[in-house]
Order: sequence, then C-alpha cells, then structure tokens
Amino acid sequence: MSSEPSSSIQALEETSLHHGFIGSVTVSAKEGDGSIHAAIQTLVRHLLLKKMKLTNKDVILKNLFNMNKKPEEINDDSETFLPFLKTGINELDDIFNLCEQPMKTVEQCSHEYIKVVNMFKKSCCVTDLTPSTRSSIEECIMGLKEVMTNDDGKCGLKCIDDGGYLKFVILEDVIEDIPGPVNKILRLFHTKVSVAAKNVLTKCSSAHGTLKDSETQLDDLLNSFEEIASRSGLSVKSQKKSWIDVQANKTRVTEARSTAMESLQAVENDCTKIKAAMLW
Repeated sequence: MSSEPSSSIQALEETSLHHGFIGSVTVSAKEGDGSIHAAIQTLVRHLLLKKMKLTNKDVILKNLFNMNKKPEEINDDSETFLPFLKTGINELDDIFNLCEQPMKTVEQCSHEYIKVVNMFKKSCCVTDLTPSTRSSIEECIMGLKEVMTNDDGKCGLKCIDDGGYLKFVILEDVIEDIPGPVNKILRLFHTKVSVAAKNVLTKCSSAHGTLKDSETQLDDLLNSFEEIASRSGLSVKSQKKSWIDVQANKTRVTEARSTAMESLQAVENDCTKIKAAMLW
C-alpha cells in the first residue's frame, strides 16, 4: 500500500498552509477568530474555484495561439466568482457588493497577464529561440536579439518605453530580412503581452485603490459591530454567524488587494528584466 497521501489530502494540506488552518480528519482554525466554520468555508471556496478553472482548461489550451483575437480583449472569468456571504447587515453588505467588480477586474487582469507571458515563452521555444517553455523572459529576449543581429554584430532590435510598458522597434537600416516567426513573436508581444501588462498597470492599480478604501470603511464599521448588528435586528446567535461571514468576506477582499499588488510588481519586474536583457 502506497505511503503517499491521496490527491484530496494533498489539496487539503496545501490549502491549510495557505489559509492558516490545520487540516486533518477534522478541521480546526489556528488563526483569526478561531472558527472551524470559517476555515471550512475557505477550503470549500478554494476547491470550487479550482474545479471550475479545470473545466475551462481545454478551452484555454485550444485558443492559446489564436492570433485573431482582439488585442484589447480580456477573458471574462466572472463565472468563477463566488458571491459574497450575506451578513444580514446592510451597511456591510453594500460595501462587499462594491468590492465585487474590482475583485473581478484583478482576477481577470492577473490571469490574462500570466497566460500571455507563458504564451510568449512557449512561442519562443517553438521557434527555437529558447531551449524550453520554462525559459526566463530574459532568455526569450536574448534569443530574439541573437536572430536580429547582423553579420557586423549590430542588433536590429530596439526596446523603448510605451505607455508604462515596453515595445520593440525594428531598425531597418541594421537588418532588412526579418524571419517570419520573429515577426509573429513580436506581434504577439505587442498585441498580447504589452496590452495585458498595460491593463494590469491601469486596471489593477485602480482596483487596488478601491479595495483599500473599502477595507478602511469595513474596519471603521467593525469597530462598532455589535451596535450596528443590534440595530439591524440580529440576535446574539445571528451576530456570531454574521461576524464569521464578515471576516470570511473581508479576507477575500484583502487577498484580492494583495493579488493586485503582486501583479503590478510582476509587470514591473518583467519590464526591468526585458530592459536588462536588451543591454546584455
């Protein structure tokens, strides 16, 4: 009999590490309000989202190299967004409802950027610019530079700033004959990677600000939670459940804001790496 844990146990253990609770035969919480209910909700939400994304995997792979898709188009993953739990307190529910759209925006922009960067890396590998689909973005740029260098050792590719991100300019006086695959890769960079990066820079930045403001409003209201809960007509028992639901919702808002920051940092890092690779 294998000593390896089953896939379901592995998923539980990974989720417990990420969300801060101990997973075993029973589930207990070690952080936050100490609620088993909140811990289980986090696990179930994670598994449901994972299942829905796997369902769409074949569709994503099928369209991976679809060059006819409009460059400004962003995949709509809103069907994977789970509604917030109703807290029974209108003031809080209204704020959570306002968070829904910026959270969707963060999810869509972040997912799209990761996807198109991987598409770019795969394209570089397919055209033999890099040895592996896991090659770094610097290696992709170095591969492009190599095929765009003439016999005199001059590179016919220049990188310039473009609306917060980058674009490549072909120096026709340096190199005249550009391989077809290189043109496609450059077009993919400009119509996919650059567009997705700019969406992150503008939309994720705006969404982050909105979510941060919402968190501040939530913190202010939670300082007088018992008062507004009583005013809403909640019993003591209902107040306890409402508090758990509020914390679960607020955790999602915080996670979305963190994702926005991570995506903004990822775009900035890639931009720096590309510039550095062009100087090597």
